[in-house]
Amino acid sequence: MEKSKLLVPSKIIGAKSKMIEFKIDPNNTIIYALAIGFNEDQMNTKHFKFTYELNDEFSVFPTYAGVIPINYFAEMIGSIEALPEFNMMSLLHGEEWIDFIKPFPISGAVLFQSEIIDLEDKGKGTVICIQIKIFNKEDNSLLASVISNLFVRGLKGDGIKSVGPLKKSMAKIPNSNPFKEMTVKTNSNQALYYRIGGNDLNPLHVDPEMSAMGGFDKPILHGMCTYGIAAKAAYDLFCNDKQENILNFNARFTSHVFPGESLNVQFWKGNTEGNFALAVKVVERGTTALVGEITLKNSKF
Repeated sequence: MEKSKLLVPSKIIGAKSKMIEFKIDPNNTIIYALAIGFNEDQMNTKHFKFTYELNDEFSVFPTYAGVIPINYFAEMIGSIEALPEFNMMSLLHGEEWIDFIKPFPISGAVLFQSEIIDLEDKGKGTVICIQIKIFNKEDNSLLASVISNLFVRGLKGDGIKSVGPLKKSMAKIPNSNPFKEMTVKTNSNQALYYRIGGNDLNPLHVDPEMSAMGGFDKPILHGMCTYGIAAKAAYDLFCNDKQENILNFNARFTSHVFPGESLNVQFWKGNTEGNFALAVKVVERGTTALVGEITLKNSKF
């Protein structure tokens, strides 16, 4: 396949992957739940619903939806002739928006398909907006709709403007004190087990030589691990032990986290019932790693 030298938007927007089958394995969903902080206290039996397969309410934590397609982005993007070649190390995960529609099966298979729905030239690179729809293989019902915005440094976009989806704005973080907050201490080896449960084997998160190539002094935590930690904080604070109360979570990754750092997850009430603005602050360095908004139903205060 010969790749185009220039980006051709009309041949990129609307490009779809084939339908892909993904196996849901309780061993992996348990590792995922542990990797975003469930059952740091082994005696917290309320968390067993995500970490112990014999629990009567055993479930998949909903942010696992973001794990499912992540290893297939490079293959999909690489298969589009109208998208010029670029170094995959220049690809950054900028934003993640997920609508949680139905609970995931605890085992078996789901199906998903990816589609490029928007592009935008940012000057120093181009944003590729990919929508992933995940279906239950048994009845073809929609389980989740995921949008991943990927920024490719150095990819010339020839001034292309968004056709709509990338114009979506998130809640602004207020200057006031947060309504609720929770501080979470990450583990120094957290990336080593998140990469298994999170289905993301990128060596940037493990190998110091690879992280140095990415401009970091040492390996960094996966952005989607921070995303899961933030969602877990909302679950613990507001959801009354019901994961189905998380309706959607849109986030922008604004900085990195080193494993072992403490994360202060902060929440502010939004303008509508059940909507919260949130930010994740790195306590040790005073930086903000993630900003976004989350919508919950039946939230308790």
